[in-house]
Amino acid sequence: SSTPFDVHQVDKDSESQMDVIRDSENYSTTEEVNQFFQQTFVCRTESLPKPLQVAFSRRGKVCGQEMIQDYIAEPLPPTFQKNDANTDNNIMLPSILLTRGEFDFVTARQSIDNWKETFARNDTGL
Repeated sequence: SSTPFDVHQVDKDSESQMDVIRDSENYSTTEEVNQFFQQTFVCRTESLPKPLQVAFSRRGKVCGQEMIQDYIAEPLPPTFQKNDANTDNNIMLPSILLTRGEFDFVTARQSIDNWKETFARNDTGL
C-alpha cells in the first residue's frame, strides 16, 4: 500500500481481509492464507519478482513499522493552510501525488480521502 494515513487502521484492514480469506473454505493453512493475500494485494504474480523481494528485505532496517505503529497524520497548522498572495502567510507547499493500487486492500478513505482532507489547500482541486 501507499503511505498510510493511519498505520493502526491499515493493520486492522489487512487483518480483516486475512480473516475473510481464512474463513473461506479454500484456504486452511496460514501459509495458504498469506500466499493468497500476497498474490491478491501485494503482487499479482505467482511469486514475488526479485527486485520486489530485495525491496521488501530492506524495508524497515533503520526503523521498522513498529516505530510508526501509532502514526496518524494530522492536519497542517492554520498558518500552512493559508495561501493568500496578499499576506505574509503565503507558504508554498510542494505538490502532492496521491495514488492507490487497483487491488489495494487499504480503503480509499485511508489511502486517499484522509490525505486530501489533511492537505486541502485553496490553490488546488484536492
